[in-house]
Amino acid sequence: MKEYRVKRACEVAGVWREAGAILPLTDQQARELAPPYGHVVTPVTKDAGEADGKLPRSKRSQRKAAD
Repeated sequence: MKEYRVKRACEVAGVWREAGAILPLTDQQARELAPPYGHVVTPVTKDAGEADGKLPRSKRSQRKAAD
């Protein structure tokens, strides 16, 4: 099961969900709701900086040098 975030308030899996709610769905359940077929839910992904504690490339290039 993967986690999906609800994009707009509607009924998902037989329960009313508010926008921003995170719910686990199987691939089969999410097939009609997630892109490219539907636009109700979107897969939850971890940001690269949050996943391993490192800065992404764009932020590393902008940091200040040590004195």
